[in-house]
Amino acid sequence: MVYLRKIKKLWNNYLLGGLTHQSHEQIRIVEAINSFSIVGVTSFLAFGSLHLYLGNLVQGFILLGLGLYGILNVVLFRVHKNHVVVKSQILLIMIFVLDFLLFTGGLRGTGIFWVYTYPFLAFYLGGKKWGFCWICGFIITSVVTGLLSEFEVFDIYYSFYQIRQMIFSFFAVVLLVFYYERIRTTITNALLKQQKEIVRKEMLEEQFESAEDLQYYLIPQHNLFYENFETVSFYKQALGVGGDYFDYFKMDANNLVVFLSDVSGKGIASAI
Repeated sequence: MVYLRKIKKLWNNYLLGGLTHQSHEQIRIVEAINSFSIVGVTSFLAFGSLHLYLGNLVQGFILLGLGLYGILNVVLFRVHKNHVVVKSQILLIMIFVLDFLLFTGGLRGTGIFWVYTYPFLAFYLGGKKWGFCWICGFIITSVVTGLLSEFEVFDIYYSFYQIRQMIFSFFAVVLLVFYYERIRTTITNALLKQQKEIVRKEMLEEQFESAEDLQYYLIPQHNLFYENFETVSFYKQALGVGGDYFDYFKMDANNLVVFLSDVSGKGIASAI
């Protein structure tokens, strides 16, 4: 159990990138960057090693190089903490990798299936606006790759028609992810707004209770005794605080001074 707690602590420290007192949105971005980085690095190193084992030296060394670059990128991110630069690098590297897979076909022609991971990555890291821009960039490079295949400028694994169909289906996935991201953003903003309203309401309630206590202690807390009568004070506002106020004090052994006031209305407005 001790080792599991240590591993969990190290994993959380890696995900947060050493951040502690940051906003919820910044923590979400850092967790996303570090999560995608570890997945990407692991994939590059694994598939690179597999390509080398199968004798595909060029593909293997390129993927291993990208994996090592990903490790360096994670280390540098913990130093400069510039998530804008890191997000751009991740999305740019993924465009290069996906185009590389379209050129080579990946492992036995399965490389084209990896392109459908890009919409999720782009929208999650870049948001709706910049995510859509990055996706358009990948679509443009895919069209160029398809044209190079059509005119046989390079020896590309997939044909123009395969790449064309990939772009159409890719765009359909983009629309689905876009609307999902739009709904997610709307719900997140609504929850954040509701949370702020709850905090604001709690603060107002605390201030209201303080004002109620203060007004209560302004009322006489002691009774006065005379030969034929005695004073007893009781104070209860309709809305916690109000415009009613009274006080009394002993002038001499036979005289009592009473002060009464009443502002029209109820609640905070009359209390002020």
